[in-house]
Amino acid sequence: ASNESNEVVVGAVVPLEDVVKAAAQYWWLILLGGLISLGLGFFLVFHPVKGAHSIAIVIGLYLVLVGVMDLIHSLSAEHKAPAMAAGLIAIVLGLILMFKSGLTINFIAVLWGIGFIISGLIRIVVAIAERGYGWGWRLVLGFLGLGLGAVVVSNPTATAGVVVFIVGLSSILTGITWTVMSFSLRSAPKRVAAAGGGDVVVIF
Repeated sequence: ASNESNEVVVGAVVPLEDVVKAAAQYWWLILLGGLISLGLGFFLVFHPVKGAHSIAIVIGLYLVLVGVMDLIHSLSAEHKAPAMAAGLIAIVLGLILMFKSGLTINFIAVLWGIGFIISGLIRIVVAIAERGYGWGWRLVLGFLGLGLGAVVVSNPTATAGVVVFIVGLSSILTGITWTVMSFSLRSAPKRVAAAGGGDVVVIF
């Protein structure tokens, strides 16, 4: 009897150089996102905003930024659907924070934490499943989001100052990772070509 799997994978075998070139063309957007994230993070750490409404808007903007960056990643990802899902979840939660009035600090913190836990888990699973170019950076971002999100959710009674500081720290660390990733992507096509290339399966 045959032990062959009946699983059908809808995709195509594509040269690694083509995949890397597709990702590399967005390097400047990732750099821009990294610089914005760094700026926001340093602002929150050294000039923390006050008031639940202001905090909700700033944290909401940060979640939207993270979501947009995930959508940019999905354009060249091997597994597009999970990357898009992570981005959309972050954007939706960010918009809720920005436009829903009367939110308490605790609710704001928990919503941000849940968003980072979900998107972090998705990044970790996708990074391990793909093992494609740059998967290590995505794994770092996944564990970063998962860890910081868990810290906030497990401390729902944290003060506004603590919440803002954690979000600011997260923004700084994320910004650093995106910035380093952008320069790595920029030089990726030359390094992959020098290494001899290869093939990957791009999942539709």
